[in-house]
Amino acid sequence: MFTSGNKGVPTMILEAVATKSLRIWHAFFGTAESQNDINVLNKLPLIIQAIKGETHTIHYNVNGTQYDMGYYLADRIYPEWAVFVKTVSNPQSVEDKLYSSKQVGARKDVECVFGVLQARFDIVRRPTRLWKQADVINIMQACVILHNMIVEDEKESIRDVLDLNYKPSATIVIPPEVHTNENPNPIFAEALRRNSAIKAQPTHRKLKTDLIEHIWQRYGNKEKRRASAMLPARVLFEDPHKGF
Repeated sequence: MFTSGNKGVPTMILEAVATKSLRIWHAFFGTAESQNDINVLNKLPLIIQAIKGETHTIHYNVNGTQYDMGYYLADRIYPEWAVFVKTVSNPQSVEDKLYSSKQVGARKDVECVFGVLQARFDIVRRPTRLWKQADVINIMQACVILHNMIVEDEKESIRDVLDLNYKPSATIVIPPEVHTNENPNPIFAEALRRNSAIKAQPTHRKLKTDLIEHIWQRYGNKEKRRASAMLPARVLFEDPHKGF
């Protein structure tokens, strides 16, 4: 079950969340390669913890709209959930093109992390031979820990910017609220509510629209000036009948 059709050899999936500083702050490793991102998503601790209410609650404002859940930049294969922000397929307007370039550029950070891991630790990319699955998982987790230690040692600070507007008061992080020794029925109902909020497609689409507008307001003028600077100069030519 660890062998997929495109690889042809047994492999395991590493799903990670990384910051722009290349620090891995969440890693989920050990799932069979024969599964896709959707199957892995159903087992992802980040989502399970969010449904249980064991994650921090984040409040932030984008384009005048208040949101109460953080989000992750993901590629197109992920579903339209409120916790994922994807790029625009085949962008046509200048606003959509600017948003797509910013989103894809930021999302490439995690791919860069995978490349750094393989370049820094040769044991990550070479065959595991006859190692047991538990040993391979321990080796990957050790490499991730060592990678983060190197990043923190080489960087002066870790840039974890949660505020889209770069205002200290715009983003509020509240500790998780986990209640115990209570009637299980309200707790189960609250878990169902969180699950519905996480998978809400209208929130996903609204957040993407607000982000497109927010990014255009913040960077649109720069893109206009850059486009104007790239316009070809007008060529003057001599017409024998009309002059210049």
